Amino acid sequence: WFVERMPENSEVSDYSPVLYEKDYIVFSSERINSTGKDVYNWTGEKYSDIYIMLKGGSEARKFDSNINTDENEGSVCFTSDMNRIYFTRCTGNGIGDDHCKIYYSDRINEVWSEPVLLPFIRDKINYGQPALIYKDSVLIFSADIVQPGGTKDLYYSELYADGNWSEPDLLPSTINSPGNAMFPTADADTLYFSSDYLPGFGGLDIFRTYLRKDRSWTPAENLGYGINSGGDDFSFIPDRESRAREGVLF
Repeated sequence: WFVERMPENSEVSDYSPVLYEKDYIVFSSERINSTGKDVYNWTGEKYSDIYIMLKGGSEARKFDSNINTDENEGSVCFTSDMNRIYFTRCTGNGIGDDHCKIYYSDRINEVWSEPVLLPFIRDKINYGQPALIYKDSVLIFSADIVQPGGTKDLYYSELYADGNWSEPDLLPSTINSPGNAMFPTADADTLYFSSDYLPGFGGLDIFRTYLRKDRSWTPAENLGYGINSGGDDFSFIPDRESRAREGVLF
């Protein structure tokens, strides 16, 4: 692996990139031009917004005014046709861990609709970092449902034919652990996620598992040194259309 810092990074947090259409990446950032005037007391930086830029490098601009608000907007995913976005929005008084929820918005005639809260979301629980698998019919996300305010596990919800979502269910113990499981991303039948408990190099490490034909998950595998480090490593996405040395982002 060749790990290089992208020159488009800023002095504040830039995180959770996802591929958008053919030539773009969408990511979250606390840049000074983010929407709103509030400062998040936890980090001392502006509330985060969702940004877009060319994946080969360009000036980053805010994604959409219907998506970005005065609150914290974070990790996103898109349906395969790029016409629906799922994203995290955290609201509160900026002290400690604001409560985060998952919303979705549809692109209609190139305009993103007013975001809608997913129906299974409950108050005083943190939900975030959505990812889609199984032809966009299964949403995987991180949440602290079992112990609100405690460690986070990965859950999934299934999209029914009538447009309703199932109640969230835990992913198996081969993925979840007594620690935190966070930042899921998907590549076909492979799920990448980060854990601070499974054997690794320190902090959050990136692991992968894939879905078998019987819809069971293989044991989680650490991606190894080079991708993982002694710091927090998360939000791994492969880009299969990129040239050599431009194959992944995280």
